[in-house]
This record gives sequence, structure tokens and C-alpha cells, in this order.
Amino acid sequence: MRQLPGFTAAASLRPPLQHYATEAPQAGGAAHRPLFDGLLNGGGCKPHCGPCRSSLDSPTGCQMYCQTAECDVNTVDCRGCTNPCSGGTFCSGVCTNTKTDPSNCGHCGTVCPAGSICQNGSCTCPAPNMWCGNACIDPQTDPHNCGSCGNVCTSGQSCCNGTCTNPPASGSSSSNDFIVNPAGCGQNIQGLAVTLQITDTIASSNGFDIQLNGCNGSATVAWQQYGFTVQGNSIQGWINNWSNVSATPPAYICCNTIDVCSTPISNGLPAGYQLILSLVYDPNDNVTVTGARYQVLDQNGSMQGDHTYMVSQVGCNCGSGPGGTCSGFQGAADLAPLTAFELVVVGPGGGARANFSSGAGVLTYTSSGQLAQASSVACTAGQCCTTCVGTAERSNATYTGLQACAERFLTQQLSVKPDPTSTAVCFQTNGPCTGASIGSAQDQCITIAGHTQCCHPNWLYGWYPWIKTCSDGTFQGSSCSGPCY
Repeated sequence: MRQLPGFTAAASLRPPLQHYATEAPQAGGAAHRPLFDGLLNGGGCKPHCGPCRSSLDSPTGCQMYCQTAECDVNTVDCRGCTNPCSGGTFCSGVCTNTKTDPSNCGHCGTVCPAGSICQNGSCTCPAPNMWCGNACIDPQTDPHNCGSCGNVCTSGQSCCNGTCTNPPASGSSSSNDFIVNPAGCGQNIQGLAVTLQITDTIASSNGFDIQLNGCNGSATVAWQQYGFTVQGNSIQGWINNWSNVSATPPAYICCNTIDVCSTPISNGLPAGYQLILSLVYDPNDNVTVTGARYQVLDQNGSMQGDHTYMVSQVGCNCGSGPGGTCSGFQGAADLAPLTAFELVVVGPGGGARANFSSGAGVLTYTSSGQLAQASSVACTAGQCCTTCVGTAERSNATYTGLQACAERFLTQQLSVKPDPTSTAVCFQTNGPCTGASIGSAQDQCITIAGHTQCCHPNWLYGWYPWIKTCSDGTFQGSSCSGPCY
């Protein structure tokens, strides 16, 4: 008999075959049970499968391990075990509810667009949001779809309540935006706190105040002031409340300071420092302001000072110039809520002007309710919104405008614009001074960028000073029209 290459009688009689009986198909494919081994050359493995066990690696939650005659071990998806993801689906090994998961909505890997939610396995855009193409947007705030799809606000505008709105004008020196409760002019502001985060070292030649100036409809508390004074290496908190601001002399309810901590640089604050001013309220009504909390954090976030000062503790130590009267705290009638306020960074009291050579920061206003620019809320006369009393102090600080929409927190940037080179020369009425004084100090003549002003020394106390005639004959009058320092 002619023999074929590679073929032997032994091989033809003893082929290495495996015989299987196929069971009912299961999830993941058919499972096979071998009837016997084809043992060739004296050995091999006995093929077998099972049992079906729980597994996080299987989309069904179950796997079984199968061994072949060649001793290979394979895993096969199956059903019949206790599913460790009962009622869910494994997506990348994580048990997921595809009915509610916006990253696996309906199926693994189906991601819902920003602003939408996954509801019953479908991406849904909840009201007041709306679909604009494939995007779920808020037409009240989206500047690219303001009020309706495709309505784009122009550069610099914001979308406020579905309307493209121009930004407010920025403030400067003692003039900043008044802030109110957007529920209506004259409504109380609650849970108010202000934070100044220093982003560039603030440096002044004579120190500065951070003043929160507030008003209300009270018949007895006409004007409330809470603030920080940074002067020399000292940081103090203070409260000045007035019963009559416009009277001559002005009438205080209370006025005094409390030591908070020190600053490592004279008349300034390093970058990274934070000053936090939080108003304290009557716990029974959460409306009436009863005091203030003063906190200072350094550039590492470490608390350097934390003091609370109550209006009832302040007393009378006004130090703001001659002629004022102070009644002292008499009781509940000397407390009131705030309905409007502004915050300014100005000279250190007494009508002084702060001379900043550098500085920048972020002012953040927070409330337990909402806050808004006074100009965005309808006001009527006497409701104390945009016609509140200003402050006598000045500075070369500027503030960006506040965002137009009402929010629980508002922010604005603080920066300084250094003064042009100036020289100060002292004069008497008819010539250079020789040390003579009027009142408690000499007259001062200040030239700023070529413009000469002569002011009576009472400018120090914040009253409207007289203007004398300078030796060059450039100015005379009854009040100062520009900064004197």
C-alpha cells in the first residue's frame, strides 16, 4: 500500500478528537461539556465549565470559568447567579442606572449635553432651560441665546433675566455702586458679608479705610458705618453709627475702634491677605444689625485676627474732628436693618484722602438672600437707595461695575491709579509760611499736575475747608473742589 506523506496507520486509528454534547444556549454563547478526553501521548486536561458566579467584569454580572483539553482557562458570560448590579447595568465595570445617569443615559456611553438631565433613559432639558439645537441652555443668562435661541448679546453685555444688558459704569474714590435687595427698594438686606482679597500689595502713604456705608428707613438710625482701618502696622475694626448726618455738628449714636491684628507692612497689606467684614444680626428677626465681625487671614490662609464688636459695646470715642455730639447706645431704638449700602476704600477717617502707590484686589459681597445694583431696582423718594449720604474720605482707588443680574454674591475688581507727581508747599495768606498757623495747623497749598489749591487746615477733620489765595493768585473761594492731603 502506498503511504501518503505524514500519514501513519497509528495516526489514522487514534485521531486526537474531542467529542462534546451541546447544552441549551446561555447568555454570552453556548456552553459545551466534553464527554471524554482524547488522551494522546499519555496525558492532557479534562475539559469542564462552571459554576456560574457573580462578576463585576461581565455585562450580565455573571461569569463561569471553562478549562479546555489543552489546559487553557477562559471566562464565559452566563446567567443564573446572584447579580451584584441588580436593577442596573455594568458600564466599564461600574454598576450604573442608565435611566438616570447623564453619562450613560439609556445606554452605556450616551452622554447628555450640559444643562440637561437623564430622565427614564432619555436626555431631557428641564424648565426654565430650553433646547437650542443640541444644547440645553438657560435663556435667562446665556449671552448667546438670551431670551430666545440665537439672540446674541453684543460684546461687553450680559444676559440678565433674558435681556441683553449693558454693564454699569465703574466707580472711583468715595463713589461706588449702591447695592440693595432685588425684592424691591427699601427691602432689608440679610446675612451680609464683604471680603477684600488682596491680589497685588496695597501700599498707601498714610493708611486707608475699608468702609461699608449703609442706610435704611429708620427714624432714629440715619446712617451706619462698619469698616477696617489699616494705618501704620495696625489693623482695627470700627463702628460709626449716626442719628443725624447732615446736622451741624453731626450727631453720632456711637463711634469707636477695636484692635484686630497687625500688618507686616506699614500703611498697607501684602498680596494674598483677606479682610472679611460680616454683619451680626438680631437672632430673633435676622434683620436688625447688632454688630460686626472682623477677620483677617494672611497669604497662607492662617487666621491673624477674629473679633466681634457689638453696637451696644462701642461707646463714644469719635476722634473725627471737633464739634460732633455722641449720645451713646440707648437701646433697641438705636439699632436698624440695612436697605442699601456701598463699599469704598478711602482715606483713614477724618475726611482724609488715601494716597495709594499700588494695589489691586477683588471685592466679594455675599448675602443669605440676593443682592443687586440699586440702579436695577425701581426706587421711590425716601426709600434710601441711590440717594444715600456719601463719605467725606477720598482716595485714588477705582472699582469695576457690578454684574447686572441679582445674585447671592456679587464681585468687582479694585485697583488704584497712582497720582501724578505732586509737590506740597505751605503758605500763609500773602506768601510762604514761616511756621504761623491758623487754628491747629498751617495752611497748605498743594500743586497737582500744575493745578494749585490752598486749603485751610480743617480739611484734616473732614469739614468743608476754606480755600485761601495762594502766592501765585490762582485760587480763592469758600470750599475745596479737589483732593487735599
